[in-house]
Amino acid sequence: MTALDEAVGRTEGRLHGGASSNHMHVEVEQGRDWSSPALDLEVNDKGDYTLVSGRIGPHPNLWTLFLFLYASFLFLGLASSVVAATLWYLDMPIQGVWLMPVSAAGLVGTWLFGQWGRRRHRDQIQWISALVDDALSGFRKIDLSDEPHDPE
Repeated sequence: MTALDEAVGRTEGRLHGGASSNHMHVEVEQGRDWSSPALDLEVNDKGDYTLVSGRIGPHPNLWTLFLFLYASFLFLGLASSVVAATLWYLDMPIQGVWLMPVSAAGLVGTWLFGQWGRRRHRDQIQWISALVDDALSGFRKIDLSDEPHDPE
């Protein structure tokens, strides 16, 4: 964790973060806005080696918004299709079918919005990626892609 803390200090104010026991959270400081990316790293000592895992992505608050939007549009599409199928089965006038394409458009729109934000902050993602590369440059890297995932 010390190498990561030192690397954050060398970013000239572009990034800031904090660490606790085996977890570190880094955010963009310079040019930050509502959709700026963040880094979450977890460092686990495995005896023979130390496993560093993490992700660069939207701030957790933005993840929650996207989760809410996806869930809402999926629920809207599912509910409208269930109502339409029930009314069709009962030989009643079908209503609410128009909500299915609205739901599909909402899902596609949410996805496109996420892709736009990702492209918009490509330089900030590169800053964070360079931070990790700088902090871990002195360590030997091993490929664990064939190892089973350890949920600990």
